[in-house]
Amino acid sequence: MIDGGERHARYEWREPGGWTGLSVHTRGEPRPLVRGEEAEFITEHYWGYTRQRDGSTIEYRVEHPSWRVWEAVEASVFGNLDVTYGAAFGAVLHGAPRSAFVAEGSPVAVYRPARLSGT
Repeated sequence: MIDGGERHARYEWREPGGWTGLSVHTRGEPRPLVRGEEAEFITEHYWGYTRQRDGSTIEYRVEHPSWRVWEAVEASVFGNLDVTYGAAFGAVLHGAPRSAFVAEGSPVAVYRPARLSGT
């Protein structure tokens, strides 16, 4: 939702026992990424890796323009995060986020994967 430069976003999914999700509130206009900052580190990834059922790993290239970002003025996660991410990781996510931002996004091209040798 957009209201005078303010944006509110919420994403939820149903898990056994209820809803889990996250919400964020931003203000102002998006800004370009800054080299070396956290948002650039997270969004500027152009290779993906996925483990396969047979234990091997595939690598695939991802292509998209650099995204602008809105800094969050408020962010939260809620629900039973242990169900989604496991007890160890879920416990870390139950606290307040250390940082949060919203990336502008764009169409993304994902290229044919290649199986990595030695996996």
